[in-house]
Amino acid sequence: MKADAYVVTLDELKTLARPYEVTISRQWVTKYARRGLLPSHNPPGLGPARGRQNLYSRALANQLVPLILALKRHGKNLEAVGWDLWWQGYFATPVYWRDPLVKWAANWDRERAAVPAAEEREEETDRHIQETSEELRKRKSAGPLIGAVKRHAPDELPTLLTIITSVLNSSYVPLNEAAEYDEYGVDLNKKLISKTLSIPIEAPDNPDQQSRFPTDVTALDQQLHNLSQKIKDVGIAEFVSSHSDEQIVLARRELALFMWAATLIEQSNQKKLGQSSGAKPILWSNETQQGQANMLIAWLFVRRDPTMQNNIALLNAQIVEQLKSAQGAKNDT
Repeated sequence: MKADAYVVTLDELKTLARPYEVTISRQWVTKYARRGLLPSHNPPGLGPARGRQNLYSRALANQLVPLILALKRHGKNLEAVGWDLWWQGYFATPVYWRDPLVKWAANWDRERAAVPAAEEREEETDRHIQETSEELRKRKSAGPLIGAVKRHAPDELPTLLTIITSVLNSSYVPLNEAAEYDEYGVDLNKKLISKTLSIPIEAPDNPDQQSRFPTDVTALDQQLHNLSQKIKDVGIAEFVSSHSDEQIVLARRELALFMWAATLIEQSNQKKLGQSSGAKPILWSNETQQGQANMLIAWLFVRRDPTMQNNIALLNAQIVEQLKSAQGAKNDT
């Protein structure tokens, strides 16, 4: 333990918290550190039988305001507070993020079991999709994706659920290859996805390629097929559990950079062209813990491919370089 790591006084912590009308005390800090929502607090001692210094680490001070804001958002729901902090890149013990991640992965397994791909159980799967569609239609708030379908094509909600289901049970076939669709059906499904996600059916002839997130219906169609095959015959909860804490944290960091870039591109495209860049599903998913967990689970599957790992590393290196350049330009002004 480095004694010089503890350089922040209790008064400085109180000053940080004052704008948020929170009273900070040694007991308050100790309570949340013991609950795993602040970095461990173990300052050097003052000598035999003299107690410890009333000093705190920079890491703890840097996390104080994010913790206060998370507590204001989630109240006494410390599980949500811990996930929120961790998702933002702050410290939280693994019980707040590893356990929920495995729980949501188990949901994937349960959903997949409820919609088997076997032909002899096709009627059971269709009935489940219809029942789920009716339930979602009745909900006032069923999430951004379902809400978009209800606005643009309410009668096609079962179609969207069928697509999601086929990805989960690894039976997804690219639209142009699906035997159950004629040319009209393929066109209809492409338009449904296009309208729902605000993305073009084909990659547009866009002179400013840097401002467009590389997603269109045709590309997404193949990506869904690839994901469908990656999770085939894999217990998803077991797969997530097989990752070490370090691997999961690394995946979250990669995803955070990717989402940061996608958000900037989406904002730029809306401002310049008045249309989506195709990143809406990513931004929608970031609005809830379930969406964030689902994105991270999908990311863990994607990054298991060595080629994708290399692509992710190159992409994130480019993003970091752009961040450094932007920061350098800012410092020069």
